[in-house]
This record gives sequence, C-alpha cells and structure tokens, in this order.
Amino acid sequence: MTHEAIRILQALTKSEVGGTELMVLRLVRGVDRTRFACEVSFLDGCGPMASRFQAESVPVHDLHGPGGFLGAARRLAT
Repeated sequence: MTHEAIRILQALTKSEVGGTELMVLRLVRGVDRTRFACEVSFLDGCGPMASRFQAESVPVHDLHGPGGFLGAARRLAT
C-alpha cells in the first residue's frame, strides 16, 4: 500500500538570510522526502534564501503583491 506524502507549507515573512530561514532550510534538507513534501512561501517576496530552497528542490511561493501583509495573508489562504 502506497501513501501520498504529507504536504508541509512553511510560511516565512522574508527571504533574507536569518536564523529562522536557515533553520527551515536545515529542516527541509533533513526531512524524509518520501513521507513529507515541503514547500516554502515568502510573504514579502523572494530574496536570497529563495534560491537556496530551490537548490534543494523545494517549491517556493512568492506571496508579495498588492495589499501588503493582509494581501499576502489572503493569497496564502487561497
């Protein structure tokens, strides 16, 4: 019996190099990809960390756009 991977979306505010962003990168590097499908979203747009996640084959979502943080939160919800 095969199981579909559990999807995990990590929402980060910024894509700058920082403690939280580096911790999430280490997390997705170490997770069992057969069991978990990780994705990352950035509320304030893609920056330097986006390419690091993409290099690990982690899908990246840029939620920056009209409406500031509330607009990004709306895009995250859909």
